[in-house]
Amino acid sequence: MNNRVVKMTGQPVSSVMENILERLANGEHVEVSEINNTPEIILARSHINYNRPTIELAGREQEQAYIAEILLQRGSANGVDERGKTLYNGVVEQGGRLDIVIGLPASGKSSVIVDSLSEQFHSRIIDNDAAKEKIPEYNHGWGASVVHEESKIIEKRIIDKALKNHDNIVYPKVGGKYKDMRDVIEKAKSYGYRVNLHYVELDREVALGRMINRFIDNGRFLPLEVVDKYYDDDGNNKIQMNYERFKKEGMIDEFSKWNNNVEKGKSAILVESSPKADFTDRHRMVGERRTTESRLDNRRNGYSTDVRFASDGRTGEKSGFYGDGRRMVQSGKPADNTVNTTFSPAPGSDEKGASDSLNPSFKNKLHHKNKR
Repeated sequence: MNNRVVKMTGQPVSSVMENILERLANGEHVEVSEINNTPEIILARSHINYNRPTIELAGREQEQAYIAEILLQRGSANGVDERGKTLYNGVVEQGGRLDIVIGLPASGKSSVIVDSLSEQFHSRIIDNDAAKEKIPEYNHGWGASVVHEESKIIEKRIIDKALKNHDNIVYPKVGGKYKDMRDVIEKAKSYGYRVNLHYVELDREVALGRMINRFIDNGRFLPLEVVDKYYDDDGNNKIQMNYERFKKEGMIDEFSKWNNNVEKGKSAILVESSPKADFTDRHRMVGERRTTESRLDNRRNGYSTDVRFASDGRTGEKSGFYGDGRRMVQSGKPADNTVNTTFSPAPGSDEKGASDSLNPSFKNKLHHKNKR
């Protein structure tokens, strides 16, 4: 008897869907059109918002700038909380390092390498999905297509500012569009960055199965067509083709490839890496989060008393992020005994900051969304 239920409806998973999931798990090719005809996916697709894209709406510049500022206040990955959720309140170092992580939707980029790279090298994660989630019209994913283009503008604001600041960056992307990736790499190189490329490979059938299971268990839905669009007419994976192309062209400094066709809870397999790769230490990778009781105790009330700092050898500036999202910056020459300290407010706080000039109705809408 099937005891599994669909979170969105509270109803048992249909026998048709169970059959499809079993076939996908066995590596059988299942057409997306067949999956779309299941009761679960028919219901999910009926909730998708097809309204006018927000990019076409006038007067959004303030909102875009505000969301970008909120996301720029996030720190690097810094261990996990009591629930096992990654904390993003670590320091961001200015080391001129860009790690681009590519792979199919649901390939597990964050758990395999994104968070670990961020924690190891104190890097800012710039993720288009994070920008989408901050736009109210996103509506828990049902308006993803409506906010897609606007989220790109927000993402560009963030990456431009991070590059100018010489921040270490981890940049997760699907990676199916060669020109888009090349543009980012060339821009980073113009700022003196070292650029590394990482590919997380996953079979089509496994990706589809994970997307379906994620919807059943968590209610998060992505149209399944987003997987097949990254294969050409001959069945070749465009993402892998781009990875191989960048390796041959010599535009990247280091590279790695990870196979995530593993059982849930198992570590991805490192397939290859460049000879001088500095990111393949098994103690630092594949989501093996490091956390201590002292960190957990300090963060239970939403703040941290053990802020870590990283020095910028060029300016003598030090910066850190508190657990509530505030950023502390200490500036002064290394030999100077006096230090000036400034704070950037946390999202939703009453402190003066980026939200002061924001349209009140939008600010209230966004603040309410962030509290949920």
